[in-house]
Amino acid sequence: MTTTAPPPTAAPATGTAPRPSTHARGNLQTRDYFELSEKVKAAGLMGRDVGTYMVRTALLVLALAGAVTLLLTMGQTWWQLAVAVLFGILFTQAAFLGHDAAHQQVFASGKRNQWFSRILGALVVGLSISWWNRKHNKHHAHPNTIGRDGDISGGVLVFVPEEAAERTGFMGWLSRHQGWMFFPMLSLFAFVLHYEAISSVLTEKKLKHRRLEGALLAVRLIGFPVLVFSVLGLGMGLAFLAVQFAVFGIYMGGSFAPNHKACR
Repeated sequence: MTTTAPPPTAAPATGTAPRPSTHARGNLQTRDYFELSEKVKAAGLMGRDVGTYMVRTALLVLALAGAVTLLLTMGQTWWQLAVAVLFGILFTQAAFLGHDAAHQQVFASGKRNQWFSRILGALVVGLSISWWNRKHNKHHAHPNTIGRDGDISGGVLVFVPEEAAERTGFMGWLSRHQGWMFFPMLSLFAFVLHYEAISSVLTEKKLKHRRLEGALLAVRLIGFPVLVFSVLGLGMGLAFLAVQFAVFGIYMGGSFAPNHKACR
């Protein structure tokens, strides 16, 4: 009588599939990203629409002309603070246009995009496009990487618990309450941007078109306050600029911060 060996038994199921390695997950994410990118491009969703940008630019110019007309004709009335709000909104819209041009999204020519963003940034907003390019490229090279992304380096706000623990006094209190203080601090953001623009033009060693950018910044950062004070006087003029700065800072910071900081 012959006997037959029993069939091999299957290994017991563990209930969980083996997890791919970190390197394998990175490759899968990269592949998925490029596949999605190709689908988006094939659908025409990343194509440039110069006509729309030119319409937006024309509307912005008309709106700025209207705001200047209101400033010049309304006289010394506290209703001018509403005009200051309007200027804060329009300056931010100009910054958005300059941002898209700096990302090469307006024209097919890189040089045209650079000049468009430079004129909008320096002459209308009061920002240095050269400073922005350097800062922005560093951010996108290592987004939200501690020690490599300047956007999360130590400053007024802290992004790493260890940095907050090291602070004492007023800065320690501010770090512990920075969530509540975020929007009040954004109201001062315009001062930071204008300071960085001036500092870049004065101190940056390898700055393209330094004289032109400096001249455009001077027209914006000196000429606009002079116009405001000449129309409204010192007291009301200071109130006007304070409102315009606050609206611009909160609008700019409130738009960009949620899109440039990691969430958990």
